[in-house]
Amino acid sequence: MSVNASKRRVWLAVLAIFLVAAGVRFSFWSQIRHTALDRWQRFDQSDMATYVEQAQRIAKGDLLQSDPYHPYHSWQTVAPAQKWLAWYGPHSFHQAPAYSYLLAWVGPAAGEEFALVKAFQLLLGAGTCVLLFLIAHHLWGFWAGCAAGSLAAIYGPLPFLEAQLLREGPALFCILGIVFALMRHLEQRERSTQSLVLSCAALGAAGGAFAMLHELGSITLLVLLISLGLGHARSSFKIAALALGCALAGWLIGFAPLLARNLAVGAPPFSVSCRTVINFVESNVADAADGGATFTAPSPTAVKVLDEAHGSGLAALFGVWKSYDGNLGLALSNLGQKLAANWIAWEIPDNTSFEFFREHAPTLRFAPTFAFVFPLGFAGFVLVLWTLARGRKQKPELTKQESKRLRREAAAAVRTAEPQAPDNGRRLASHLVLLLLFLGLFAALSLVHTVARFRMYLVPICIVYAGILLAMLWQSLSERRLGRVGALGLLVLAGLFLQRSLPTAA
Repeated sequence: MSVNASKRRVWLAVLAIFLVAAGVRFSFWSQIRHTALDRWQRFDQSDMATYVEQAQRIAKGDLLQSDPYHPYHSWQTVAPAQKWLAWYGPHSFHQAPAYSYLLAWVGPAAGEEFALVKAFQLLLGAGTCVLLFLIAHHLWGFWAGCAAGSLAAIYGPLPFLEAQLLREGPALFCILGIVFALMRHLEQRERSTQSLVLSCAALGAAGGAFAMLHELGSITLLVLLISLGLGHARSSFKIAALALGCALAGWLIGFAPLLARNLAVGAPPFSVSCRTVINFVESNVADAADGGATFTAPSPTAVKVLDEAHGSGLAALFGVWKSYDGNLGLALSNLGQKLAANWIAWEIPDNTSFEFFREHAPTLRFAPTFAFVFPLGFAGFVLVLWTLARGRKQKPELTKQESKRLRREAAAAVRTAEPQAPDNGRRLASHLVLLLLFLGLFAALSLVHTVARFRMYLVPICIVYAGILLAMLWQSLSERRLGRVGALGLLVLAGLFLQRSLPTAA
């Protein structure tokens, strides 16, 4: 296939995936429009209402928000409102503020139901599906990209969240955009010093801007720094140091608006949200419900720890550990319950319930969910690890002539943008980026209670490797390699067994 034909095929796939994803999303939205399901932001106990209230205060002219809005919900009555304000600390936002500023900016044009914002989020969700196509295509070829993008386009929980006044949809798009740009950066072999400086600074700036949207910005920054450090250390430590310095400088530029605001009102300079310490304590004290995997009001122990911590993260950490009174077994058991809860088949409600929406929206009724995606993603990930390890193990055994031949074939595959098999060496850095992101997200999400919209950040990684698995399955079927088909099926069954057994075992 010629280069132009291959590029044309990629663009057609991008267009098709975007249109299908947008069609699914707007079809779902049309089924809940002008109903109570589309007005969840009016429920004063929801996070949506918190974003709206904060946005209205910003829109009235209080741009710096020296005294940000903090809700007092019914589950918080374990302590008086003044005590909660003391735990939050002065001047820090309740949650990362960028989403509230976005609502304040478009609010007058969006109408009472914020229809413009929701439509934008649904389109951005279709863009997320395109990004998943591009990432999977980059890692494993055209058909893996098509499978991943198509699966994301019809994956039910995504449009369910994107149609709500929640930041999850935009945050997913931002994370995947940064990750894809990082992959492309790491695999560009030859570049000038100026290009390196600009690229690393741009990546850092994107990470800094994202940190104003979501608390997971710290995980994104960590992934950026580790990936850039390891990737450029192959050239020289001087180049690696330059890359890291430029990324950090760029991050400060991207984060500068919030940094300036914090300094102006007297908040901690790098404060993003006052909820982080509280969520950690609620979910990790010894008497947390279900080991902290279930969201409940703070336990008496949590209240005591928060009182003594005075907003200090380090003091809260010591207070949590003290609550176990040296019972390491209980601490590990509680952690295990939170770890396992990230993989359960159903969507744990928070603010809204996916299962309830499915009963009222036919588009979601037969859409695939995490129960379908996880086993495929698990099997695809194991398969990729085995393939990469096998390729690296066999590499020293190749003769010089064979090595030259493989390099020529890989170069030809790159030119046509249609690799028949992964170039293990060239793609290893990109797989490591996804692995680092997975480990960082999994660690962070395993330290708080598990709900569906938190777990949503792990889903794209599962979808990418599910797409790879489906592409390899199709290839094996077309080549009539029934043994490989059987092996892939066994891996999927292993993932299904793991998903069904872990929550019970924890």
